[in-house]
Amino acid sequence: ELKMYANLIEQINKEGYAIIDNIKKDYLNAYMVKNGYQVFIDKLGRQEVSLGVSLYENSLAERTLEGFFHTDFSSHPNPPEYVVIECIKQDPLYPKYGANQIVSVDKLISELKNYNKNIFNIFKNLTFDFNIRNRIVSHNPLLLDDNGLYYMKYHAGYIENYDALDERYFYKGVKIIDVIEELALSICDEIVLATGQTLIFSNKYSLHRRGRCSVDFKNPNNNRKINTFRYIKS
Repeated sequence: ELKMYANLIEQINKEGYAIIDNIKKDYLNAYMVKNGYQVFIDKLGRQEVSLGVSLYENSLAERTLEGFFHTDFSSHPNPPEYVVIECIKQDPLYPKYGANQIVSVDKLISELKNYNKNIFNIFKNLTFDFNIRNRIVSHNPLLLDDNGLYYMKYHAGYIENYDALDERYFYKGVKIIDVIEELALSICDEIVLATGQTLIFSNKYSLHRRGRCSVDFKNPNNNRKINTFRYIKS
């Protein structure tokens, strides 16, 4: 079974993500450690985080409304390479709601160039201020790795003064970021996890977001719940 997990990682590197039924975390972790990765630990000392959808929650990860396409821990000097999302409880209106949406950076940039090279040229040279828990981090979200492949460190939901961006961030009256978000949505893969399914994807070479979720007003314990953890290079 360990070999199966090795093949899954190859699939992630090729296709951007993989879906596993009834994940065996020990096998996955053994393979990742063997290949130079370790579980990412956040600033609160957490390796794994449980998230549940709530009508009264404002955080981007737990509210009912859809989020923004993003990189997890985009402000980190070395963001996690892979993200794991384990579905503990599917959306009450599964499979209509509760989707995860993923788009490869390579596909996004290719489509952006085909759509409008002027917008691409503006975007690749823009620097954004991202407000991460009242700490401003400034960087260009579009980057090149050592092999000349594009990757991103990006989160539209954390852009500082989003409603007051100046003309550098617009093209013909439209925010460049809005073009990126809508283009990503138009070409993304949409995965709706059922209870017991796990999604693993590249955090570096893809962007992701969670679509809209529903709530069970009679029994909030039936709302969507996930566990998530990540892997970083050792």
